[in-house]
Amino acid sequence: MRMVERPDGRLYGTGRSGSDGSSFGGVFVINRDGTDFRAAVRFHDRSPTPGQSPRGSLLLASDGGLYGTTSGGGLHGGGTLFRSTRPHHLLFRAIRI
Repeated sequence: MRMVERPDGRLYGTGRSGSDGSSFGGVFVINRDGTDFRAAVRFHDRSPTPGQSPRGSLLLASDGGLYGTTSGGGLHGGGTLFRSTRPHHLLFRAIRI
């Protein structure tokens, strides 16, 4: 897995399933020195974070937003494309395609 450093200096990555077994994976964030590890987003099949099982690495866009994909969930169960709603913000939304 590859982590992405956002302009806030923190590292972001994805995990396919939740550590507690109750989620469908998510996006995590950690400081460069290894402190303050936490879930930024836990995916489930309900708004505002529809989607299950993130796949691949996150992409850092030129606007500072993060983009990624899931392999499940979404409108027809085939996955979603998601993005952070704005730079330096941890709320993710599915992009309808």
